[in-house]
Amino acid sequence: MIDSIKGFLNLENSFFSFFKKLGWVFLLNILFLVTSIPVVTIGASATAMYTVLNKMIEERQFAFFGDYFKAFRDNFWQSTLMWMPTLLVTIVMLINSQYVFRYMSGGFAYVMRAGTILLAVLFCMIGNTIFPLIARFDLSGKEILSITVQILFQHMLLALESVAFTVVVLGGSLLIVSIGWLGGLFIILPLVSPGLHAFMQSYLYEKMFDSYIEKEEAEESFEEDTI
Repeated sequence: MIDSIKGFLNLENSFFSFFKKLGWVFLLNILFLVTSIPVVTIGASATAMYTVLNKMIEERQFAFFGDYFKAFRDNFWQSTLMWMPTLLVTIVMLINSQYVFRYMSGGFAYVMRAGTILLAVLFCMIGNTIFPLIARFDLSGKEILSITVQILFQHMLLALESVAFTVVVLGGSLLIVSIGWLGGLFIILPLVSPGLHAFMQSYLYEKMFDSYIEKEEAEESFEEDTI
């Protein structure tokens, strides 16, 4: 009995470790929001956030501000070059969705709506993968897009799970903001949702990237053995 109480009160146990990570996620979310104010920096901010989260999840030592701003600076141009087309496509899809779902009618409207939803899911899977990939690997833009497509086809179910996380966390936050539901939550949840979303995605994509790394190491080992 005493041993179980001591184990529960141990600050290194899984219970306290989980809530300690949530505290870091909250602080990381605030830092992400501040560095994303210019909008064009959202890509670099996302990459920096995923960089810190990767180290946190893998139980590696990290310097909260130091690692964040180093990743922000080192990956700024590549992340921004990926983010700007993403932002443009997102705006176009939102405008298109407004037209398709509000103003189109008839049988063809159902086809257009289904197509719009499928494109949104595919685009969300790609968008969810790019910035964790930049944070984890040192790749060119062409390699990032190629590996993103490869990973999505090989891990379609995990990619769909990432879309579900996006809908639940970010979609739920937008819904709460729009209706002002449950009083203070319409302020609190949106302030933590980007960090919470990235935290959940980091755990999910760790499975994808680990399997990809193992495959790459196996191929490199095979090539070395054949030389």
